[in-house]
Amino acid sequence: MMTRRVVCFFACLLFVVFTITALAGEEKKEKENSLHKGAWAMQFEIGGSLLDFRLYDYSGETFSGKYHLSESRALKFGIEVYGSAMDINKDKESASPSKSTSSLTIRQVKNQRFQGVCHYLWYLRENNGFHFITGLGPVFDIELRHSEESSDSNLGTDQNSKTNSDLIYKNNSYYFGLSGAVGVEYFFSKNTSLIAEYQSSAGYEYAERESVLNSSNSSESVSFQNEQSDKQTTSMFRYGSSRVKVGLSIYF
Repeated sequence: MMTRRVVCFFACLLFVVFTITALAGEEKKEKENSLHKGAWAMQFEIGGSLLDFRLYDYSGETFSGKYHLSESRALKFGIEVYGSAMDINKDKESASPSKSTSSLTIRQVKNQRFQGVCHYLWYLRENNGFHFITGLGPVFDIELRHSEESSDSNLGTDQNSKTNSDLIYKNNSYYFGLSGAVGVEYFFSKNTSLIAEYQSSAGYEYAERESVLNSSNSSESVSFQNEQSDKQTTSMFRYGSSRVKVGLSIYF
């Protein structure tokens, strides 16, 4: 079912492209385009299906664009910036003739992500309006996760037994590498084009995970404190390829 939708989607997309081209009037010997020095372009990825058509940023969630250094050279870049913060409070009480308990748990979670890619593009050749492109450049992906959890509980008819615990957890990862791309771009108007591109990347990833637990217990007869910590680091070489992207470029 999904395969049929994808085939129908691309069939309709090609029909629209060639219809616009046919209605544009008499064709010129040289196809008009915006491949010149100083041209900017916003880029969007085409996704979804015929019933759920969507446009996404092409190389990043925050911004995807391209700047032409000349007719055959350009810089393409995408940036993604993401952040979230969440507070969770949990209060619980229970009572019986012999004992009563109460607990309060407070948890704070913060996530941040910074991702980017930059390609230096070469427009190698043009054939019947199709421009063949290749690109190379750096890529990075930084993800920071931090959480803190504090828990207090009381046990006993007179609330004479108290337990407290504080947990701090960090999980950070850093990836730096080199990304390459090959693709083709077709202009169906001077300021609008379709682009299909395949990307792959290779790089180094470093990750660190750390947790610190402080706990204490006190009652009328005894009290104690305890601290536990754990730290783990990993490093690896990572290689990956992306699916073929189909996108829309709007020049200005």
